[in-house]
Formats: sequence, structure tokens, C-alpha cells
Amino acid sequence: SHRLLRRWFALMDDTSDEHEGIQGYLQMSLTIVRDGDDAPLEPEGPHDDELRDPIMPPSVEMEGRELLVTCFEGAHIADTDESLLGVGGGPDAYVKVEYGALAVRSERVDNDTFPTWCEQLVMPVMVPKAGPPTSDRVRISVWDADTVSDDCIGVVVVRVSEIVSTRQWRKACWVHLYG
Repeated sequence: SHRLLRRWFALMDDTSDEHEGIQGYLQMSLTIVRDGDDAPLEPEGPHDDELRDPIMPPSVEMEGRELLVTCFEGAHIADTDESLLGVGGGPDAYVKVEYGALAVRSERVDNDTFPTWCEQLVMPVMVPKAGPPTSDRVRISVWDADTVSDDCIGVVVVRVSEIVSTRQWRKACWVHLYG
């Protein structure tokens, strides 16, 4: 069988010229089975319901943009190594930015609870020319790089609609991380 599991699809109104562009999104699974075969069950467990990488009809005109996130500095960044190993020195911190299915990360600053990056992260994105964006959430997280696996220190989620509609995001500002 062939299947698309829990994918997002852009909704268009092709019955009327009254509604142009994307009219919303629908998450669904599609399965193609042979005649007489049983349809496979949906996998159980938690699902990531965030709108990511939707399937777009060919009629949707897309345009390239850039998502720019400038990381200046951190303050009082938790040292996750200290709590685990009893030794410290500060986290080996980096910033990760996720939008839809894309991700970019900053350079790592070693052993510093007040890291300074002064780095602009650039993410090329494709967005519809008309209608809502393919994702309304930018996830920004700070991580502690480790040898075995990196530890998430904290996360902030910013809505694209807030960036567009408010002046708060037009200047540099501190944001709280929650982990």
C-alpha cells in the first residue's frame, strides 16, 4: 500500500473566483490499497500536530523569502552539565531556529552562562503569495552541546502573525525561554 500519514494539505476553493489563494489547511492521512486488502490502522501514540511542510496544489503561487533571526546574547543560561556531572564551567550554548520542516543553528559558545553570538541566522523559506503562511510558528531554542546528545535548555515560540502585526518584534528585545 501507499500512504501519507497525518500530512497537512492546503485548502483551495476551485469552484469560485470569489476566494483566491489558500483558504486554510487540513491534516489527514491518505492510503491507497489494493482491492480486497485491509486498510492499515493509524499508528497510535502522540502526534506532532504543528503545521509543517504542507502539500500544496500546483495552482498555489509560491515566492521565496528569507526568515532572519539575529541572536545577540544570552543571560543566566542554565548549565545542564553541572546538574548531571557535578562539574560546571557553563553550557556550550547554541541557538536553533525551526520554521516548518526547516532548521538552522548558530555557532556554539563554550562554557558561558552569558554567551554572546552577535550572529544572524538566515533561513530561505517558500511562502504562498496569497493566503496564510504555511506555518505560523517559529520555534527558537537554546541548546547545550554535549558529546553524546545535546540538551534543550529552553524554548520560545513566536507566531509569524505576531511578527507581522505588532511593532514589538521590530526592535531587539529579550525573550524568556521556558524549558
